[in-house]
Amino acid sequence: MIGKEEICFNCFILVCLFFVVPMRYNDPKRIEVHGAFKNGSMLFLRPEVDSAYKIATERISKLQESNGASYGMTKFSLMPQDEFKNKYLRFRMSDFEGSQALVRQRREAHSFNVSGVPIKFDWREKGLVTSVKTQFQCGACWAFSTVGVLETMYAKKTGKLVDLSSQQVLDCAVGNFGCFGGDTCSALAWMSSNTTRIVPEEEYPLTFKMQRCKAHTKSDINIRVAKNFTCSNFVGSEEEIIKGVATHGPLAVAVDGLSWQDYLGGIIRYNCESHLNHAAEIVGYDLSGPIPYYIVKNSWGADFGIEGYLHIEIGKNLCGLAMRVSALDVLIL
Repeated sequence: MIGKEEICFNCFILVCLFFVVPMRYNDPKRIEVHGAFKNGSMLFLRPEVDSAYKIATERISKLQESNGASYGMTKFSLMPQDEFKNKYLRFRMSDFEGSQALVRQRREAHSFNVSGVPIKFDWREKGLVTSVKTQFQCGACWAFSTVGVLETMYAKKTGKLVDLSSQQVLDCAVGNFGCFGGDTCSALAWMSSNTTRIVPEEEYPLTFKMQRCKAHTKSDINIRVAKNFTCSNFVGSEEEIIKGVATHGPLAVAVDGLSWQDYLGGIIRYNCESHLNHAAEIVGYDLSGPIPYYIVKNSWGADFGIEGYLHIEIGKNLCGLAMRVSALDVLIL
């Protein structure tokens, strides 16, 4: 027979599922429960939920103790880290010939000099960034990040902000692995090939699964990445990233997203490794405060982080963000 305690617990779970009411503990280092039960994979068996919750809270407590950002229960938090990594972190160095050679090393240490650039810059404020996308459990971060940069560069050139087809890149980019991962540098190499024409998303819509590459449709919008795209290592010279964002456009970057599992907001300052397993997009920066930071667009939905974005401290190669940085120009065909 089910006791009152068990009934109350199950009611609590259902309330969290359907109403998603944020909860906060009064402890100064509180752990915030922020929509934890929105994840469709949650199990309703109390022992399993209790165990997952305990593991998550211990992990979050360690992050909160030594990090400037805010961490708490997200839609990913009750997922074991191995499962989270397998489903959402699928960046893979490509088999594309010459991919590694594209990464130029810039490791020489020197002073951080960003003279001549605005103290703050955000491509969103210019109306040139499309909405945050959701990759679900398709490991297409590499496609979303490169296409996101392409969208802004096209809008910058034409004044037209258009959602371009990440699915086309997912299906067709040679040397990548579809929903099982890919490489931003290799994606750009394919997007710059003479036969490639990137079309709008409405003409080649998202299915979140790899399928046979479709023949190019007859579109009013046909875009190709110019062959002068870059794929650089700016460890030790992150001012080049700042200058690139301010004077050219957003940048696609490979990152380590494992610690992002529990991210709620604030500036990430510590405890973010550099084992590249994810890709994102730098759309801006802010040097005006005591802690300068990048503005990073992710592809886990607008209910992640800061309305789909993260802030990451500049100058420390946090999350490996400076190790594989790509810029591009567009050709309109």
